[in-house]
Amino acid sequence: MHIETAKNINTLGRFCGQRDVESLDRNNLFERFGIEHADVMVLFGGSIIAGGDVLAEAIRGRIASTYIIVGGAGHTTETLRQTVQSEYPSIRTAGLTEAEIFQKYLQEIYGCEADFLETRSTNCGNNITYLLDLMEGNLSDYLELTDTPSAGTTQRTLWNMRDAEAVIHWLDSLPDELDLSIGGPRASECLNAYEATRTLLIAVLSKIG
Repeated sequence: MHIETAKNINTLGRFCGQRDVESLDRNNLFERFGIEHADVMVLFGGSIIAGGDVLAEAIRGRIASTYIIVGGAGHTTETLRQTVQSEYPSIRTAGLTEAEIFQKYLQEIYGCEADFLETRSTNCGNNITYLLDLMEGNLSDYLELTDTPSAGTTQRTLWNMRDAEAVIHWLDSLPDELDLSIGGPRASECLNAYEATRTLLIAVLSKIG
């Protein structure tokens, strides 16, 4: 492959495949986020086979409390079926969803499995909405509210959707006589707005918590 082409591919890979930790282990999670394990780890089925290897490594390392594979049937599914069937003939993939294929891969190759499968989605939007539905129906505890590890709009949007119910639950648990109002301009319109607001909220919450 031409060196410049390979360089461009790697640049795209770094942009699209965000890596928050060097490897999925408890030490890295603690150094980066101050936690030893995550609440949930999700593998999206529109992945290459190596995605299953990463999930298996995470399960073995117990880096999360719950493991979910998301993926029904969409435009990448048939390629995944053919690839897995070719590489691993013992895994019959005909008619299976992406989540089911990766679950069989985990069971066959690593002897482990995810806790939940989301098999209805047909596109990236469904991936998120059906994942949230599945989590709401099966995970009884609300996820801890934390800052997103990056400023990327995709991640912030996902976490906002994910945490909406947790915020409502938290607000409902506050004393009736306490009023809370949070608002303000975008950070792009008001320099240091985020830092100032976050510092204030931390101070307030530390006193009422």
